[in-house]
Amino acid sequence: MTTQSLSNWLSLVHTRGLGPKTLVKLSHNPGSLQNIINASSADLKKAGANVRIIEQLTSKSFETAIDKELNWATENNNHI
Repeated sequence: MTTQSLSNWLSLVHTRGLGPKTLVKLSHNPGSLQNIINASSADLKKAGANVRIIEQLTSKSFETAIDKELNWATENNNHI
């Protein structure tokens, strides 16, 4: 898995309230994980995301946590 793919997955994992049903709906509409991460508020709403999920994905408020996790994963014997 590439660092970008892992970052995309971690972004979705950090999105509170994003469960498997909503993730499936979002993945069918925008297409890829990268497209979900970069989607506009209108596109996310159209795909079935609620306001809470849209705010989290568009604000990118979890980027610091993801950077820490990615850095941790580069250390010896650490795996995500």
